[in-house]
Order: sequence, then C-alpha cells, then structure tokens
Amino acid sequence: MELISTIKDTWKIFLLGGIISCFMLLLLLHANNENASLNPGHARTSVVGNFPQLSGESEAITSSSSSMVADDINPSIFTTSTMIAKAPEPSIFSTPSPPPLPSNFVKAPEPSIFSTPSPPPLPSNFVKAPEPSIFTISSPPPLPSNFVKAPKPSIFSTPSPPPLPSNFVKAPKPSIFTISSPPPLPSNFVKAPEPSIFSTPSPPPLPSNFVKAPEPSIFSTPSPPPLPSNFVKAPEPSIFSTPSPPPLPSNFVKAPEPSIFSTPSPPPLPSNFVKAPEPSIFSTPSPPPLPTNFVKTPEPSIFTTSSPPPLASNIFEAPKSTVFTTPSTPSENLNAPKKAEKKCNIYDGRWVYKADAEPSYCPLKCPFVEEKMSCKKNGRPDLEYEKWVWKPRDCDIPMLNGTDLVERFRNKRIVLVGDSLNRNMWESLCCTLYSHIPYPSLKAQIYYENLHGRTFLKVKEDYNFTIEFIWSPFFVELNKTHESGKKVLVLDKLVNPELWLNADVLIFNSGHHWNQMPPKKAWDIFEYKGKLIEKLPLHQALTRALRTWSNWMETNIDPKKTTVFFRSVSVEHISAFYKQHCGSRTQPMRDDEPYKFIFPRNLMHVIENVIKGMKNTQVKYMNITKSTEYRIDAHPSIYRFNDWKIRTINSNKNDKRYQPITPDCGHWCLPGVPDTWNRLLYASLFFDNYVDVSTS
Repeated sequence: MELISTIKDTWKIFLLGGIISCFMLLLLLHANNENASLNPGHARTSVVGNFPQLSGESEAITSSSSSMVADDINPSIFTTSTMIAKAPEPSIFSTPSPPPLPSNFVKAPEPSIFSTPSPPPLPSNFVKAPEPSIFTISSPPPLPSNFVKAPKPSIFSTPSPPPLPSNFVKAPKPSIFTISSPPPLPSNFVKAPEPSIFSTPSPPPLPSNFVKAPEPSIFSTPSPPPLPSNFVKAPEPSIFSTPSPPPLPSNFVKAPEPSIFSTPSPPPLPSNFVKAPEPSIFSTPSPPPLPTNFVKTPEPSIFTTSSPPPLASNIFEAPKSTVFTTPSTPSENLNAPKKAEKKCNIYDGRWVYKADAEPSYCPLKCPFVEEKMSCKKNGRPDLEYEKWVWKPRDCDIPMLNGTDLVERFRNKRIVLVGDSLNRNMWESLCCTLYSHIPYPSLKAQIYYENLHGRTFLKVKEDYNFTIEFIWSPFFVELNKTHESGKKVLVLDKLVNPELWLNADVLIFNSGHHWNQMPPKKAWDIFEYKGKLIEKLPLHQALTRALRTWSNWMETNIDPKKTTVFFRSVSVEHISAFYKQHCGSRTQPMRDDEPYKFIFPRNLMHVIENVIKGMKNTQVKYMNITKSTEYRIDAHPSIYRFNDWKIRTINSNKNDKRYQPITPDCGHWCLPGVPDTWNRLLYASLFFDNYVDVSTS
C-alpha cells in the first residue's frame, strides 16, 4: 500500500510540472503575437500611464487648463491650452512624422518586427521583471523576509517541502522503489512489523492472560487451545470414522451406534411404559393395547379398504364419529364410567344459505337424471336452490363425501324400493357415486329390467357395488287384470319381495300414491284375505298393507346383515288457496310462513306406528318431512320439460297441440333436496348419532 501511495504522489508532481511548463509557454507565445501585430510603417505615440509621476511632471500637468488628447489616426492635431502645432501634409510615399511631444511626455520607441519593444523605466519602488524566454523559466520577484523561497519545480525531481516547525517530524521523501517509513511512534505504542506480500504478518504480543494460538497451516488442522479442567477434550474428527460422543452422566443411558444396515434399538423404557413392536417394511405396525373402554380398530392394509368396527345391528362396521361429540382430554380417567352421550336429531334443523356451496356432481355429466328432474339442463334461469344447506339445530353433520362413499360401498348392494320420489333419491345417489369413480364410463354400467321395474347402477372391477331402484309404490300387488275387470289392490300380497333379499342396505318409502284421487287413483277395489272390499277407510288399507310388509321383513331380513331405512313423506307445494304453489317461487318459505299440511296426517301416523311395532328388524326412520316443508323453491315447476318455452308460448295462443303446462310441485330438481336425503343417509350409516321414531 505504501508503494502504491508513493507512485501516486510522484505522478502528481510530474503532472504539476507539466501544467506549469505549458502555462509559461503560452505566455511567451502571447508576447510574440503582440510584437508581430505591430505595423512598422505607422508611427504611434505611446503614453505610459498607471506609473508614478516623474519629477517636474506634476507642475506641467497641473498648469494645464484642459486635457490633452493624442489621436493615432489624426496625429496632426494636439490640443492644449497654450499651443497648437500644425501637422505636415500627409504623403503616400513617406511616413508622417509625429508632432513634437510636450515635455512631460516620453516618446516611445518605434516598434520593430525583429525586436521586442523596451518598456518605459519603472519607478524606484518597482522591480524590473526579467525578459521572458521560451527556453528559461521566469524568476519570480523576491519574497518578503517572513516568507521562505520555494525551490524551483522540476519534472525530474520531487519538490522539497518547506521546513517544518520544531514540534513536527519530517517525513522521508517518497520513492517509487521503496516503501516509506512511518514516523516514530510514541513510547506507549508498539511498532508493527513491516508488511510483506510473501509472508503472513505477525500479530503483536498478547497480554499475559491470553494464550497465543498456533500459526495456521493449509496442510494441517489447527489445534484448539487447551480446555479448562472442568471440560472434556473431544476426539479429533475423521472422514473415515464416526465421532465418538463424550461420556454421558451416570443417569443417562448410552445409545447404540447407528448403522446403515440395521434399525437402531431404542433405549429401555420405564416400567410404566409398554414397548412398541419393531416396525417392518413388510408388515403393518401393531398398536399398543387399548384400555378397556376403547374399541380396537382393524389393521389397515394397502390392498383392502379398512373396515370399521361392527355396530349393533348392521353390516357397516364404522367407528363412532367424533363429529358430534367432544373428545376426552388426556387428564380424564379412562377407566371411569362414561356418561351416556346425548344423540342428535339430525332431522330437526333449518336451511342455511351458503353462496359458495357447490353440489357434489354436475347434472349435465350424469346419465341418471331424467328430464323432469334436470332443471338446469332444461334452462331454469335461477340456480339459487342449489345454495341452501341443511343444518341440524344441536350438532353438525359431515357433508356428503362422494369419494369416501365409493370406498365404503365397496362390495355392497344398496336397494331403494318405493315410488318416484325414491327414484329421485336414487338418481341423486347414483350421480354422486358416478362422479367420484375413476373412469366411470369404463367401470359403470346401467341396467333396466322392465318386467320388475328395476333399474340399477353396477360398478365393476375394483369397487364391485350396485345401487338398485325397484318401482313399488304400494309394496303390495296392484292387479290390473283381475277377473272382475277392475283394478284390484291386494293388501296381503307383496310384489317381488325376493328382490329385497341379500341387500346390505334397504331404503323404503310409500305415501303419495295412497292419497291419489280420480282420475289418478290407481285402484278401484281392495282385496284382503281373498275377499274383495269395495269400501275401506284409507288408513286401514294402508295399515294392512304395511303389516304385510313388516311381517315379511321380520321373517326374512337379518338385521345383522342388512340395514333398513324407511323415508318419510316428502311434502308437495300444490295449494294455490294457501299461497303455497311452487309456480314461480325462487326462495324457501320463511319461519313465519307456516306450511299448511295437505297430506293426511293419519296416514303418516300409520307409517310411524307400524315401524315402532317391529321387534326383530330395527328400521331407521328418516323423518325428512319437516325439512321439505320449507323448500317450495326447489321443485321442477314448469322446467320439467326441456321445451317449456315453446309450450308456454303456444299454450297462450290456444294452440291445441300444446296443453298448458302443469307445474311439477312434488318432485325435486337435481342437484337439490334429494342430495340432502343422501347426506342424512351417509351420516346415519357411518356416524352413529341420530334419533329415530322408535327411540324418540
């Protein structure tokens, strides 16, 4: 660094000398230019001013009453207060002679192109400067006594600085070949060694309470300083061996050395812990034994779907859900008797609007939705009916998870038996499952048997489950070819009950077809125990038909293999008198807008009483009636046809080819309310937290 600084200072001196030389050369050239510009054929009169007056000049100048003017262009005119001299006539062949000058003026010498004009004599208090030369450096005037003359600058030497005061130390001259020596340091400072580009600088001596560290080396590992007596020296690391840990205290157990070929063994556990079995990549680890008040879950497998533990009366061995109960904390005593859990009535609640709610399937991509249920495909302009979600009052139920439902239905047979509203529910369930099957067009098949009114979805290969719908609105036989020529409803004979056998889940419904009036009434006369009965109260006819159904169920259905549901009546909104017609309604009914029940309540009581009276077969009653009372907005209405616009326009023109559209206020748009029924089915099957009629 010192060398670099010295080189920089030397170049500064050279640069300064060059600048001064250039400046002096410019001065000489300027003087020559002035001499060359003078005209030798023209005489000039020079007046020297700005100098002190010579002796005798002051009186002559003072005695003059007016100023004198000298004109180079008209030299013949000189005006004073006492004398005017006539100038001679000018001539083109001679140079005019100037008139005589007054006594107080000094005649300037004539200029010449070969000589430098001599300046007038200077006063006594001025020093004549030497004549400039292009080959010499002009000498400056003498300095006063209190100034020190600086040496002449040179382009080949470094200028010498002026002498320093006594309290300053003269620094050595810089050199481009040597490193400048620093000034001497005071006594309380230690001189640092001179730096070198070939050696490492030595640090200053350390105090007595410090230990000098060894010099680093690029070929060896530095040795650490000695440790105090209360520390243990760690062994030196090696790239070929694993470092050994320091000795552990007496209350610690040394862990075995790890190995890439074996699984490390854990340290011994205390007496109040149970040792877990060693994990294996070919087997599933076994969990530790559970307390007595816990139910052990089956071991998971990557080749089969995990089966939940068995419940009391059905084949869906699902573990109890914690969605509706509060989990116990670790501080609770696991052996203490548990309080009876309060079950939630998931059918008692209200509809909540959720703007971000999305259906679990797209109806445009589902092949099961029939025309009168496909409101979106038929062009219904509003879809707000899809945004309402059922929320029980006392708990939360999980949303319908199609992926999970597909796994749980693996190798199962689900059968729905009843009228068109159960087909409405079947279509919703099939769409949910179909939308969550990988490559459904390759794995899903749809079958229809016209003989038994049987339609079912069969999913093959990995899942191997079927979802069937069997048309049977009365459960009992409707004989349309009776020998009497009338349509006879046989109350003690079921229709193809053998199709109900070997099902894992059975879902029944019946109701609206019993309450039909002519001309929609399906029967003319009843038959019971071989006798035709023309007049029989409707509630008695329904009771006898349901007794026939319940007796067969208790005899032929094993509750340990089959789970049975009975869905209650879904209400209609067809009463214009009570302003409960679905025609153009787009919002659910409010709480302060009570529903006027049209379906006979005594028929509903018959259904509930028959289910309560069943002993061997436990039937879960899906009481969805209350939830459907509010949903006046979710019926197909006039959007039951895909050409509803043409029908509406032409019916207004009295075109006989198009009858006025009768709004459908009994079935439900899909997606829609039946999706909630399947959600409740999902919660009832796999989350044991519901209340049915028999236990309420």
